[in-house]
Amino acid sequence: MRAYIDSIVNQAQIMGISLATAASKQPLTSVFEDFPGFNRTLGRLVQMVLFDPVAYQGQIAALLDQLPVATSGIIGEKLLYLLKDKGHRTEVADMMMEIGQGIVKGYTSLELPIRRMRYAV
Repeated sequence: MRAYIDSIVNQAQIMGISLATAASKQPLTSVFEDFPGFNRTLGRLVQMVLFDPVAYQGQIAALLDQLPVATSGIIGEKLLYLLKDKGHRTEVADMMMEIGQGIVKGYTSLELPIRRMRYAV
């Protein structure tokens, strides 16, 4: 798990500006089509989280805190999108709430204006 989180942080920092620019112009699904390797890494991370959500509680929110605001928002939205089908499970719903709170915190910061969220928790 730690390796996936480190990988996501490193990849997001490398492609931060291009990811944020794409997110401001395209829908969520289109943004990640341009970054297939990164999209697969996020998918694997979500699969591990869904297997044992309690073990990963708090780690996803910590991941988003390590990223620049512009990229953490779009990555958080993608994670919410990937988790939404299992949102009926209490542990997954709690994690989605953590992610949503992290996104809102980022969107209300002074460096990034609030943007419409596609998926609300």
